[in-house]
Amino acid sequence: MDSGIPRGTSFTNRIEDSYNDYMFGSSHISDEDSVLQAQTFSQMSPPQVESTTKKSLRGINFSIKEDILLVSAFLNVNQDVVKSNNQKRQTYWTRIWVYYHKWKTFTSEHTTGSLMNRWSVIQLSTNKFCGFLSQIESKNESCKTEGDKGTKFHYEHCWNLLKHSPKWLVTVNNQEPKKRRFEASSPSNLEFEHLEDDDALQVPIVNIERPPGVEAEKERLKKQKCKKGTTSHIEDVLNVMMEEKRKMNEMKMACIEKGRLADHEQEMVRILLEDKKLETEKMKIELAMKNLKEANVMEKMRLDKLKEDNEMEKIRMKQVKEETEIMMMDSTTKKQRIATHTHIKGLGLEASGRALPLAAGFVGQAEAREASGLVVDMIRQKKMAGRALLLAGPPGTGKTALALGIAQELGSKVPFCPMVGSEVYSSEVKKTEVLMENFRRAIGLRIKENKEVYEGEVTELSPEEAESVTGGYGKSISHVIIGLKTVKGTKQLKLDPTIYDALIKEKVAVGDVIYIEANSGAVKRVGRSDAFATEFDLEAEEYVPLPKGEVHKKKEIVQDVTLHDLDAANARPQGGQDILSLMGQMMKPRKTEITDKLRQEINKVVNRYIDEGVAELVPGVLFIDEVHMLDMECFSYLNRALESSLSPIVIFATNRGFCNVRGTDMNCPHGIPVDLLDRLVIIRTQTYDVADMIKILALRANVEDLVIDDESLAYLGDIGLQASLRHAVQLLSPSSIMAKMNGRDNICKADIEEVKALYMDAKSSARLLQAQQEKYIS
Repeated sequence: MDSGIPRGTSFTNRIEDSYNDYMFGSSHISDEDSVLQAQTFSQMSPPQVESTTKKSLRGINFSIKEDILLVSAFLNVNQDVVKSNNQKRQTYWTRIWVYYHKWKTFTSEHTTGSLMNRWSVIQLSTNKFCGFLSQIESKNESCKTEGDKGTKFHYEHCWNLLKHSPKWLVTVNNQEPKKRRFEASSPSNLEFEHLEDDDALQVPIVNIERPPGVEAEKERLKKQKCKKGTTSHIEDVLNVMMEEKRKMNEMKMACIEKGRLADHEQEMVRILLEDKKLETEKMKIELAMKNLKEANVMEKMRLDKLKEDNEMEKIRMKQVKEETEIMMMDSTTKKQRIATHTHIKGLGLEASGRALPLAAGFVGQAEAREASGLVVDMIRQKKMAGRALLLAGPPGTGKTALALGIAQELGSKVPFCPMVGSEVYSSEVKKTEVLMENFRRAIGLRIKENKEVYEGEVTELSPEEAESVTGGYGKSISHVIIGLKTVKGTKQLKLDPTIYDALIKEKVAVGDVIYIEANSGAVKRVGRSDAFATEFDLEAEEYVPLPKGEVHKKKEIVQDVTLHDLDAANARPQGGQDILSLMGQMMKPRKTEITDKLRQEINKVVNRYIDEGVAELVPGVLFIDEVHMLDMECFSYLNRALESSLSPIVIFATNRGFCNVRGTDMNCPHGIPVDLLDRLVIIRTQTYDVADMIKILALRANVEDLVIDDESLAYLGDIGLQASLRHAVQLLSPSSIMAKMNGRDNICKADIEEVKALYMDAKSSARLLQAQQEKYIS
C-alpha cells in the first residue's frame, strides 16, 4: 500500500521519458523499458527547462521550473520498485523534499507541507483536465485539436510529464462514469448532454502489465549485474585482442614498408653501380683499343730488337762454350717455407724452469713462458687432463707463439690440434659436433703390440704362375718367392698369392726394406735401403739402414692414433671391391655426424685396451684461438666436455677485453661467460718495448736470410712502437727487395723509408679515414 499518496491517481512513470514527451513529443513506451531505464535514471540530473515567459507567482509563488522539479521528485521517488513500496508518509515526503532541494538551480525555500499542498493542486487540476480531454476524444469530432480549448489549462507542463504514467492509466481505465442529471433549461448542459453515456466517458483501454514485485525485481537486478559483469569481461578481452591484432598489423605493415624501401634503395644503388661499371668498362675498352694500336707498333719494334738480341746471344754462348767446360750446379737442398712462427722452437727455459732472455725463438715474456713451462710439466705427468688454460693479452704479444712453444716442448708424439673459434660453423653438422671432433683429435692412443714379423731387405721377388683352375689359356699366381736379407743373414720365403696383392699395393721392389706380419699377412714398406743411396743424384725416397738381427723376429709395433681416427674409420668403413663400393668412395658424399653411440662403443674398446695394458692414453692439447668468436651454446658444451673422463688439455687465446658474449647481451671479460672463466687458469702477456722489438726483428731477419744494419733495426723498432710489431715485421721482405733493386745486398734505412711510404699501417689508415670520411661510402 502506497502511504502518503493521495487517493486519486498515482504516477510511477520515468522522469526521462516524461521530460522527452514534454520537450519533443514521444509515443507510449512499454512498462518493461520504463523499469529498465528507471534503474539508470536515479544517477541522472533532473530536467532543466528554461522558461520562455516571465516568472508567474499565481497566488502561491510556484513557477513552472518549480512545478517541473516537484513532478520530477515525485516520479523519481516512486520509480524504484524495491524502495517505493510500503513507505511511511513522513519518510515519503521527506525524500521528495530532499530530492527537490538537491537538484534545484534557483532560489527556493519551500517546506514539506508547501510541497504537499502544491502537489494536491497539481494532481486535482491534471485529473480534471484528463477527464475533459477523454470526453472530447470520445466524441471523435473532426477538425478538432488540442489547441481548440476555451479556457487555458495552467498545468499543461505537469500534464505532459504525467500523462503516460502506467499506474495512472490503469486507474483511469478502471473508473466508472458518474451519472449526473442536467436540466434541460440550462444552456451549458445542452452542450454536454451526451457526456453521461458510458461510452462517452470511457478511455481507450491500454493493456499495461502490472510492475514486478520486490523479490522479482531484486532477482532481476542480480541476474542483470552478473550478466553485465560477464559480458563486460568478454568485451574487455575482445577489445584487448583487437587492439593487439591492430598493433601487430601496424607493425607488419611498417616492416613491409621498411623492407620495400630498403629493397628500393638497394635496387637504386645496384643500378648506379651497374651504370658506373658500364662506364668503366667502356673506358677500359677505349683505352685497350688505344693501347692495342700502340702495342702493335711497339711489338714490331720489340721483335726487331729481339731478333738482333738472339743473334748476339748465340755469338756470346758460343764464346762461353769455348772458354770453359765446367758447369756449375745449384744445391738440391730443400728450403723450408718461412711462416709467421717458423722461428719458434720451444719455450726457451732452463732446466730449473727459468726463462732465458733470448732462446728458442722467444724474446721477453718471461713470466708467461715460465707459467707455460709448468703447464708442460703437468701435461707430461698427466696431471693436466680435463683442465683449461687462457692466454690473454693485447694483439701482437705472442699468445699463439706460446701455444706453439708448448706444442714444440711436448714433442711430436703428443697430439696438438690448433683451431680458430670461427671454424665452429657448418651447414651439415652441429657446432657441438665440430668441437667434439677437435676434442677427439687432441686425444691420442698409443697401441703397443708384440708381433712375429719377417723383416729385411728384398733381394728376390718372383711370383710363380700356374694353370688357371677354370681352364682355358689364362694363368694365375700360385705362390710368391721372396728373399729377405738382414745383417745376420738371409732367408727365402714362399708366400700365399694374396700377399702378392699387398706387395703390389705397397709398390715393393728389390732393394726395399719391408716387414711382413706372420699372423695377418700385412705388408709394410719401411723405405729404401741406404746401400742404394748413391744410385741416383735426385730421388724422392726415404733411405733406411739394413735391419739388424734375424729375418724372423718378434717385434714391438707401436702405433699412435687419435680417437677421431678410430671414429672416422668405424663411421665410414671401407666396403668391398664391387662397383657400388668403388663409386661410393669416388663420389664425395655429404658429411654426416658421428653418433654418440658409436663413440661410446669406441670408448669401451679403448678402456678395455687400457685395462689390458695393450694401449696407453695420451692426452694432447687443443688450442682454440680467438675464443671470443664462440657463442653461448659452444661455451655451455665446453663446460660439460671439460668434465668428461676423456678430455684433452684445452688452451684458449683471446685479445679482447670486456665485450658481449656472442649470441647474448651479457658483457663479460674476454667475451667468455663467467662460469667457464672460473674454470680457467689465465696467463697474461705483456706488450713489447722497443728493445724487445729490435731483438725480434733481428731474429726474423736471420730466419728469412736478410742482412740488415743496426740503424735500420732501430728505425724498424720505432715503426713497431708507433704502429705494431706485425707491421714492422711485414716491412722486412719488401725492404730487402727494394735494396736489391737499388743495387745493395743489405737493407738500409733509406729502403725502409721508401717502403714505409708505400704501405700504411692500421692506425694511419684509421686516421686517414677519419679525416676524409666524406669521400668514402659509409
